[in-house]
Amino acid sequence: MNEVEQQVYEHCRLAHHINLSQLQNKYKLNIIDKCLRGASDVATANNLTVSNWTGSILQWCQRWSERALHQYWEAHRILTTQREGKPPTHRQVTFYRLQNGKRPWIVEHQYPFKIIKNHVQAGATVDFIYDWIWEYGRATILLKEEDPDLLYCKTEEEAHGRYDHIEIVYHPHFIE
Repeated sequence: MNEVEQQVYEHCRLAHHINLSQLQNKYKLNIIDKCLRGASDVATANNLTVSNWTGSILQWCQRWSERALHQYWEAHRILTTQREGKPPTHRQVTFYRLQNGKRPWIVEHQYPFKIIKNHVQAGATVDFIYDWIWEYGRATILLKEEDPDLLYCKTEEEAHGRYDHIEIVYHPHFIE
């Protein structure tokens, strides 16, 4: 395993371990959620530079919806104008805010995290959790307007077609 895979595995191992602990359920669920999201963040970015907060995921996420990427280029254009022709960095664009002070983007998962949380609570093995994160647990950047169109899903089978109406592309910042 490389360092990224080791860190994802360790997050998954901790989620499994916490599930077996004597903590009250509400505390277990909170820590399990943090562990699974940490695993997802590292797998999503495929590097160890990413941190567990939205700004970092926006900066390091490679998968974007086509509409979110279009908004990225619009933010790039606006910031370039504001900076009197000097292009912003990728990080500056991902930190862009709309006039209402909010980001235009959200971090979403095609396969909702409730699915893997249920598996963990049902006693899933560390290897199952790890494989699930790599198969289903990586995030995609969407526009906030795309979120209401997403179906509520309880299983991998239901979630399979959740992004059928969304065109997913790889951000050119990460294409070599």
